[in-house]
Amino acid sequence: MYPNYTFVNVKRVKLPKGWVMLGVDLLHEFHDLKQKQILDDSFLVCGMQERFGKLDVQCCNAPLVVERLISEFSIQAESTCQDCGYFLAVLHKRNNWVRVLCADCALKSNYRLMTSNSNLTHRPR
Repeated sequence: MYPNYTFVNVKRVKLPKGWVMLGVDLLHEFHDLKQKQILDDSFLVCGMQERFGKLDVQCCNAPLVVERLISEFSIQAESTCQDCGYFLAVLHKRNNWVRVLCADCALKSNYRLMTSNSNLTHRPR
């Protein structure tokens, strides 16, 4: 399902099924930048995956325009269900696993809504 672009330097993009279209759209954006010669031949996508409920994209020789695109897509992923792709999702937790899920998928998978207090860590003064 992922396009076979020469700048993708990974064997497999590892995204949850609900984020597949986000990944495909981001790769298309990179391809458009390559076609417009904004990205040179040294640009590579070295990894794309979900980590701790966030979209994690690693690129080599990425100019600022790429960093901005990744940031935009990361913000979109924060509200997109990792299971179904529904766009009204938030962070949920089960044991030590954190995922971005809509209410229906969270209920099916027995995940609970993360509260703002659970994101806080104690820091010594």
